[in-house]
Amino acid sequence: MILSDTDITARLEVGDLVISPRRPGAILPGSIDLHLGQQFLGYPQAERIIQVDPTDPDRPQMQPIPTEDGSVLLSPQFMGGSNSFLLGHTAETITLPIDLCGRIEGKSSLGRLGLAVHITAGFVDPGFRGQVVVELVNLSPVPIRLRVGMRIAQICLLRMSSSASAGYGHAKFGSHYQGQVGARAGSPVRHREPLGIGV
Repeated sequence: MILSDTDITARLEVGDLVISPRRPGAILPGSIDLHLGQQFLGYPQAERIIQVDPTDPDRPQMQPIPTEDGSVLLSPQFMGGSNSFLLGHTAETITLPIDLCGRIEGKSSLGRLGLAVHITAGFVDPGFRGQVVVELVNLSPVPIRLRVGMRIAQICLLRMSSSASAGYGHAKFGSHYQGQVGARAGSPVRHREPLGIGV
């Protein structure tokens, strides 16, 4: 069940749900607007990278992308280069209680320009605390300028059927991103032995 603005406000007042800073007008009928933070990561000279192996801790790493007067130009995906895919982050820090999870969704006005704000990682676990990384891809044929502080996404909050046994960040989960601040690249994916045929 998606929380309404009434329920969102009530949980914020209780204090187990935290969105900081809270901006006037950010709470919508079924979501909360999130704004673009000031750090970006990308692959400089991406054309020189042969491959990225997600299981290799020594793989090529994303590097900070400087802003121009508080903005960054996101190139069309088909053009390649360091600014066709960037990691950014929300200006807000979010804390979810263990009975709520979240879904990051794009803003319709940006989606109609061809901007995607997440590829597949739009889920926010119960118990998560930190800034949310956004995966910025320009699917249009023209560059899009993104400005620090603009409304970049929205989070819908969903009440779970019961509280989780433990929240994200608990030692038993091996959570990588609890407490993250700023744009943060992915941690190496744990490699497991391939399954045998018929297993």
